[in-house]
Order: sequence, then C-alpha cells, then structure tokens
Amino acid sequence: MTNINVLPAAPPSETPPAPAAMTVEAAQVRRSEMLADKAIGKKLMEGDAALRAEMSTLNKVIAGADDTAGRLVNAMAGTPAAGIEHLNEENPLTTSELYQAVKGLRETGLTDAVIKDVVLGTPISREQHDAFEVFKKRCLSDREWVKRFRSGDMDARRDFNLFSAGVIAPVAEAK
Repeated sequence: MTNINVLPAAPPSETPPAPAAMTVEAAQVRRSEMLADKAIGKKLMEGDAALRAEMSTLNKVIAGADDTAGRLVNAMAGTPAAGIEHLNEENPLTTSELYQAVKGLRETGLTDAVIKDVVLGTPISREQHDAFEVFKKRCLSDREWVKRFRSGDMDARRDFNLFSAGVIAPVAEAK
C-alpha cells in the first residue's frame, strides 16, 4: 500500500530570498547605478518596496565595511561612510581620514595598489626593505633632492612617500 501524504501548499513567502554574498565594491557599483538611473530614482521616491529593500541591503553592505580594509575601499571609491565608524587600534582612521590620505598619496603619483599595500600593512621581502633603505639614504644625502623636497617638488614628495612606505612596511618572514 502506498502512503500518500497530501499537505496544502505553503503560502508564498513575504521575505525575499537572502542575497548572495556581495562585496562592498559590488554594492557601491549597484547603488551608483541605481542612483544614476532616473526611472529607478523616481520609483524609489514613490516608495517601490522591492527597490527600497534592495537599496537598504546595499547600504547595509557598504556600512558594514567598518574595518580598515572596508574603509579603504570606500575611501578609494570616494564613498563617504554610512553611519558611525568605530575607531580602535586595528582601525585607527575614519573613511574621511583615509580618503584624505589616499588623495594625497595619489597626488604624489603612487598607484592604488601601492597605497592599498601601505595602508593594509602588506609585508614585503627583506630585499625590498633593504632597497628602500638604500633609496632613502641616497635621497636624504643628496642636497639637491632635499632642496626639491623642501620646496614641495612632487617627484621628491613621491620619492619620500615611497621610501617611507617601504621602510615602515612589515618584512615577511623568510621561508
């Protein structure tokens, strides 16, 4: 004998399925797209529930970046912090402070990859560290370089930022 159990159909869920994990970068891109689209903006202003829920989720993902890496992503993208940022030893800078640092380092010619490594404390090899020390000594012992640096020369400032970043970077342990 076959046992058939017939249950009524479950009511449709009012809660949308949980979104797949989203990066801060992806959330920022999607939010920018939504804000740039006039039709979506109009629907948001009219209270479209699905769009408002999506925007809320995006804002939560972006605001959840309350660590140095997340703040750096926001700072590099020029996205202001959403809400309160908690400062501590691991996360001593606000997004606004990081933005100003990124802006200044970019102005001296450092690439975003170098800036990211500096801010996040990416370890470098002993050879790289020693090369930065040599570069630093060469610059600081060159009177013309020092004169250019003191006068605000951008190339000298870039050199200074590079050797400073290299000298303070943690050194990876040899394997």
